[in-house]
Amino acid sequence: MKRIMMTTVLLLTVVMGLQAQSIVGTWETVIETDDNDKVTVDVTFEQGNDVLIKGQLKIGEGEEGTMVMSVTFPGTYQQNGQTLTLNFDANKGKINIDEAIFPKEVEDLLADDPDKRKDVLKMMQDQVDESLAKELGDSLPLDGDLTIVKLTDTELVLNDGDDNVTFTKVK
Repeated sequence: MKRIMMTTVLLLTVVMGLQAQSIVGTWETVIETDDNDKVTVDVTFEQGNDVLIKGQLKIGEGEEGTMVMSVTFPGTYQQNGQTLTLNFDANKGKINIDEAIFPKEVEDLLADDPDKRKDVLKMMQDQVDESLAKELGDSLPLDGDLTIVKLTDTELVLNDGDDNVTFTKVK
């Protein structure tokens, strides 16, 4: 009887430990770009191997204006031991201009004409959409094979071959 209880406790400990280290959920990190802009990146791993990467980037501040954009790319993942393979589909990615704050002289020109403001924002969105295909091609950051350095209930550390990227579980 004692042996059965010990085996049951050991089995429960192992099973609970495996559940505690599930990659499923939403993980967040902040990455600094070469231009010193900060990008908040959320990666959501779902049951069934679907993955979604979302980012929000604030570009520029001050006299030249500010633009806030959100980025979304769907894909799939496969975990095999410490190797995590991510495959994002750049062709299904979306970049949206969430907010645009223009320099004062441009704001003054657009203030009286809401239609002109919409046209300018649409033109900017079209340029962003066009440049997305050119810039990314078929490759995205975190795409491909990564090494899981650490995985706990609250922390995920991935290595892309050059750098460690630390994520915090948010959901």
